Amino acid sequence: MRAHVHDLVSDSDVFYARFAGAVEQFGSAWWTRLPGLSGRAAAEIDLKKIGIFPLVHGVRTLALQYRVRELGTTDRLRALVAEGRIEPPLARDLTDALHFLMGLKLANNLRQMDEGRPPDNGIRLCELGTLERHALKDSLAIVRGFKQWLGRRYRLDTL
Repeated sequence: MRAHVHDLVSDSDVFYARFAGAVEQFGSAWWTRLPGLSGRAAAEIDLKKIGIFPLVHGVRTLALQYRVRELGTTDRLRALVAEGRIEPPLARDLTDALHFLMGLKLANNLRQMDEGRPPDNGIRLCELGTLERHALKDSLAIVRGFKQWLGRRYRLDTL
């Protein structure tokens, strides 16, 4: 099935651009709220929408285009580096950001369950310590840069 899909879309730059365009689905308005991480507007953010999804889906797009068979995001990044499709420092930063964001989400979900709340993707910024806030800002900056890189690569501004 995978080979058949690859054959159908292998020469379609438009397909890859549309597929990659999903990283912009949730917009970038969150970025204006992060510098101070304070006030009502920055009280809670959705980690999956603003960080995890764009990173995972962007790597998925590259993996699809270059026929990378690995399924995990970090494995796909390693394969893309090995094939010379992505620079090692970018892959390292994306891996670090993904691991941090996933760890933060897991810790937050455990805290939510301890408090009797259902786990979700939202994180209350006031519950983070200084180091976590700085690491979050750095991780989201990496994701933002990756989204811009994808935007240039697939010319997402023309869609």
